[in-house]
Order: sequence, then C-alpha cells, then structure tokens
Amino acid sequence: MKPEIIHFWQFLGETPPELLTDQAIENAKSVGVTSLQSYFLWSEIEKEKGKFDFSCYDVLLAKIKKHNLKWVPFFILGPAYATPKWFQESADSVFYKCLEHQKECANQSIWNPNLPKYVERFLAEASSHYQDKNIFESIILADSAKRITFGAISPAFFLKPPFLPWSFLLPKSRGSFYF
Repeated sequence: MKPEIIHFWQFLGETPPELLTDQAIENAKSVGVTSLQSYFLWSEIEKEKGKFDFSCYDVLLAKIKKHNLKWVPFFILGPAYATPKWFQESADSVFYKCLEHQKECANQSIWNPNLPKYVERFLAEASSHYQDKNIFESIILADSAKRITFGAISPAFFLKPPFLPWSFLLPKSRGSFYF
C-alpha cells in the first residue's frame, strides 16, 4: 500500500498565487504528496453575518481536483484571526480574560455559551457547499465551540452527533481517528 503524504500549506486568507500554479502542485506530487492541507477560516467565509462566500477556497479546490489530489481542511473557528469581525463586535462574543489583570484577549473564550450555535451553523453551511465535491482526505477541527482539538478524523467519528452532516464528505474507506 502506497503511503499517503499530506503537505501543509499554512497561510491565512486566500491561497498565494504562486501556490496555485500547475507547476507548484506538480512539484508537490512529484515528491509523493497525495493531499494538501490548508487553514479553513470562518473569518474568510462569512465576512458579513449570514453571507457565506467560499470562493477563496474554491480556487484552491479546483486546482487540487484538477491534479487528482485530496484536501485536508483545517477548520479554525475561535482565535481572533479566524473569528469574523462582525462576531467579535456582537453581543454574542465572549473573549478570554486574564483573571489576574482583568484584561481581555482577542480569542473567544472556551466558556462562551453563544459560540456553539454559530459554529454549528458554519459547519452546516460548509457541509452543504462541499457535500458533492469528493475532495476530502480528512478534516481537522480545532478551536471549535466544543473546544476539542482533533487530528485527522474518519467518517466513523461523524456518525455521532453533532457532526452527522459531515459523514458523507469523507471517503467511506477511511478508518483512522488519531490525535
């Protein structure tokens, strides 16, 4: 069995144009890369409340699909750089606070009771948008409303609530769940 190699392209926002060239992707494939991992930020997709725009990631996915690779999105929803400005400024935002100095930081608190409903709504929108794309190698959830950080997740994980909508996104042949 040929090993799967996942290459992590870490950047915030839109994919840099130099990483979207056919040559860049073929170079990755030439050394055995089978999947590309990238951040998948709520702040990039829902810049205005209720208006979802996946175009900045769709460009990357079109290239990945063209070159017969798979995608490993790293869903990041709680840190300041990943949380939309409109949410940070809303009454539903609850930031971490230093108890010693009584200062807030820019990240959402793990005790924010309002964040889970927004995370679930966001995941449902993403699920709906990508359900027929057949592009996923695995999915990484981090800093979500449940505040559990996962490694690659198999379809078996998504058979349990609240992640049932994601179960159809991953190939049914995947069977590993690891941290």
